[in-house]
Amino acid sequence: FVTNDEWGFTLGCSPDGLVGEDGMIECKSRRQRFQVETILRGVVPEDYWLQVQTALLVTGRAWCDFISYSGGLPMIRIRAEP
Repeated sequence: FVTNDEWGFTLGCSPDGLVGEDGMIECKSRRQRFQVETILRGVVPEDYWLQVQTALLVTGRAWCDFISYSGGLPMIRIRAEP
């Protein structure tokens, strides 16, 4: 769990992993229907955008690889930046 209180109050997040000094990952297991939509759109789904952006703010990381997977379908990695 990572916290940051540089704004006079504490925000926290729990990224699925930290990558080197600059990155992090957020992994989601999704229903096939949503996985197909994510593959076709190629962007972080709206349901997770705020979570990813808040984690980037709290951690101060430069990027987050959003990893989405569903049994029987290809996994997708989408890089998000602040």
